[in-house]
Amino acid sequence: MTHQAVTRAMLVFTGSMAAAAVAFGCLVNRPVQPVAGAPTGPLPGEALFQSHCTGCHTIDEAVLYVRAAADLAAARSELTALLAAHGDSSVDEDRRIVDYVLSLR
Repeated sequence: MTHQAVTRAMLVFTGSMAAAAVAFGCLVNRPVQPVAGAPTGPLPGEALFQSHCTGCHTIDEAVLYVRAAADLAAARSELTALLAAHGDSSVDEDRRIVDYVLSLR
């Protein structure tokens, strides 16, 4: 290659890297848009978990408990049985708490 061809190739390469850096900067500074259909605000069951469970348990403990289960059906069954025997919430509230915890796994 001649000196002139190498210089042109380097200019093209440098220009494309500068354009990529500018594009990246524009994308990084753009505000994040919520996904269409994604829930905004508290999840259903979150307030119930806060009122009935957080006196003794964290959400992280509940999620780890669910992840340790063999499968989703087993996790639902175990958590429902635990709430029925342990908690002071109604059956409907138990269902919403279980749904909330399972949605976080």
